[in-house]
Amino acid sequence: MQQRPPIDFNIQLTPLTKKLLIGILVAYVLELIIGQTVLSLNDFAWFPADNFKLWQPITHFFVLDLAPNFSPMRFLLSLLGIVFFMPPVEQNFRSKGLGRLLALTIGISIAFGALCSVTTIAYQGVAYGIESYIVALLTVFCFLRPSAQILLFFILPIKAEWIGWFTGLISFLYLIANRDMGAAVQLAGWFAGLVFLAQKKKGPLKRIYKKTIGKPRAAKTPFKIIQGGKDDGDIFH
Repeated sequence: MQQRPPIDFNIQLTPLTKKLLIGILVAYVLELIIGQTVLSLNDFAWFPADNFKLWQPITHFFVLDLAPNFSPMRFLLSLLGIVFFMPPVEQNFRSKGLGRLLALTIGISIAFGALCSVTTIAYQGVAYGIESYIVALLTVFCFLRPSAQILLFFILPIKAEWIGWFTGLISFLYLIANRDMGAAVQLAGWFAGLVFLAQKKKGPLKRIYKKTIGKPRAAKTPFKIIQGGKDDGDIFH
């Protein structure tokens, strides 16, 4: 059996991607300075329990790292997500599509995160950063090219569609196992990617709809045929 070649990302950073990367890098450096001198960034991340504040569902998107345990690796992975997945998504849906995906991600993340917090599905952990948007970009990318192969860890070739499904599954299992607010927001980003593709009449939700509810039905003739006699012929009603 002939295997499909691993997907060639052919990374060409668009002007929008370059501006976003520069803006995020500048914001990260400023947060490293401000977070240790002027104010506590913990007040702006989203805590579901005792430290919750009303503005956190909005402000947590702008907190790129938290003191005292800064995690440059997590920030680096966010940048790589933007580099790999944002340009091809922008190529398919333009900058307006990226804006709609961002709006969907923010809206669904706030709604789903609030639901998980109120119902105590997520009662610990913290949500911050742009991971939910990265997950949304990854989801859109994988289901746009479901048969392509991606080198997982740059070694193991896996179909893009499987990575898309595994991303949602891992986020769900992590949420259920750890009751973590960060996992809830990332799962919301996965949902946002699916909803975005469904609005564009693409992706797995569209295929599921076609196979179930959207199956074409046999056309019904508006006429009845009544057999007549030898002289009458057939009568149509």
